[in-house]
Amino acid sequence: MKNMRSESIIVLAFFLLINSCGPMPIVTPYGKDQDARLFDRARRSFHNKDFKKALALYNEYLIKYPDKPLAPKAIMQKGEIFRRRKDYKAATASYQYLINKYAETKEAPKAMARILSIMFDQGKYQQLLEKARKFIDTAGPYADKSEIFLLMGDAYMALSSPVNAVYFYDKAGRMGTIPKEKYLLPRLTRVIEQLQADGILTLMERVKDGTTRGYLMYYLALKQIENKNYKDGLSTVNQFIAMFPDHDLADRAKLLRDELKERYGISGKKQKTIACLLPLSGSYKFYGNKALKGIELAIGAGNASFVNLIIKDTGSSPDQAVAAVKELALDNPIAIIGPIITARAAATVARDMGIVMITLTQKSGISQMGDNIFRNFITPEMQVKAVASYAVESLGLTRFAMLYPNEKYGITYSDFFQREIIFLGGTVTSAQAYDTDLADFRKPISKLAKNRDFEAIFIPDEPSKTGLILPQLAFYNITGVYLLGTNLWHSDKLINMAGKYAQGAVVPEIFFAKSRSPQVKAFIDDFKQNFGYAPGFIEALAYDTASMLIDVLTQREILSSDDLKKELFTIKDYPGVTGPTSFTMTGDADKKLYLLRIQGNGFVEIEQGM
Repeated sequence: MKNMRSESIIVLAFFLLINSCGPMPIVTPYGKDQDARLFDRARRSFHNKDFKKALALYNEYLIKYPDKPLAPKAIMQKGEIFRRRKDYKAATASYQYLINKYAETKEAPKAMARILSIMFDQGKYQQLLEKARKFIDTAGPYADKSEIFLLMGDAYMALSSPVNAVYFYDKAGRMGTIPKEKYLLPRLTRVIEQLQADGILTLMERVKDGTTRGYLMYYLALKQIENKNYKDGLSTVNQFIAMFPDHDLADRAKLLRDELKERYGISGKKQKTIACLLPLSGSYKFYGNKALKGIELAIGAGNASFVNLIIKDTGSSPDQAVAAVKELALDNPIAIIGPIITARAAATVARDMGIVMITLTQKSGISQMGDNIFRNFITPEMQVKAVASYAVESLGLTRFAMLYPNEKYGITYSDFFQREIIFLGGTVTSAQAYDTDLADFRKPISKLAKNRDFEAIFIPDEPSKTGLILPQLAFYNITGVYLLGTNLWHSDKLINMAGKYAQGAVVPEIFFAKSRSPQVKAFIDDFKQNFGYAPGFIEALAYDTASMLIDVLTQREILSSDDLKKELFTIKDYPGVTGPTSFTMTGDADKKLYLLRIQGNGFVEIEQGM
């Protein structure tokens, strides 16, 4: 307890130094307002430890300038003078006055931390927690509460409640203002070492910070080993290595894994290496880091202790992607997930080396480069097939019009749509292309209006253009027809622009977070629990890709990339969160997409097959 108090005092001194005093600058009074010059005199006296003079000057400042920006700092310094004199009552009164009078300033949480620190030193732990909770409930949104969470963790530790202590240390760490290595991690390790396995499991569901979760998982493995649950311990260690490859305990975990295998003869399922090739830096790092979270969640959810996950950064560069594949070959991976952007360059090398690669790219033709190259992504063919088959087979429509931009995207989608409609026995009775620079679409729309022999119209364009087109359709009396789009229409922007003219439109999508599917809901809940935000389609696609691999490796004896390739081709309607998935003979994913309908101010899922 004495060490904990000393450490709290050190932390308090650290924050006081960086937030209040700082190194004393050499200043000149000339060019400053009178209030700033007076404050400088007081601060100089404080640093010279002439506390009597400093107190008098701070009091003078507060009498003359109570509404100036430096007034809260003057009160903080008064409280510190009283605290150093061990006049805790006067110090607490100063800090409380600051909180009451200047509640919206950044000094208010610091003042509360000083009060709580005094209470901690006096052993008033329960009172400290009660006061801290009340303050946090009423503090402004911009208040830095890190010190307060840290002190709450210390108080819970003093009260022999390590689970709650870890919870609040985690909250303090996520604020990002406390030096983790110096103040936070020593506390975490000291507390987590005292926890039992059930307490660690409870915390795994509560904490959000990846570093904290890594510590918990590592010490859970130690507890399992201590209780002679060696297989569970190995499983947890492998899961830790897969989910936290860059954690500061990663090397220790690998040594522990090797020791378990050697000392206790635990092997379990033969280790398989899965590599991730993602843009974790550079222009596309936003997408790469999203995909990595989906993969990490899949490995954790699949309890894939036999998976050795290797992560390589492509840096959004084709050359770096090629180099990464060559490096990975030394680790003999059973498969590579990715890349996203530099897929063609990386796939060329993977093909030549015979490594199975499942890319996450929209670029066409990738999977046709070799029979060991796969692609799991949404494609134009998928989208067109979804809306066309729904229109013909579920709605009973036979006559269609197309209005599309005269550029690659529009031409590609319109060609696929016409081909699919003809295959389904329907007819495209009218097709009009328009210049992508247009804002007024009267000419192509008026041509459609002259030949109103269609029941639905397909418009493959972005929300900003489609939002202009739909009201103009109504102006030319093209109403009462079904509106069909691509997944680009899945945007609030379209609804905001087109309003009532967009109602009833049918949109294909690969992932729908508001789906009624229990599997999707479980995925979203797990993802939020682990990463603190709701996943999008990139995270979902990466999750499904990793999950498929883990399922195949779990259920089959896969000895080589050739074995894995054959098994992937046998997958039929894998129940992923991005829809039932199979692979065609060219290696492209074949998915049953979600279909959405615009209804009111949002999108609703269409029940298919009804």
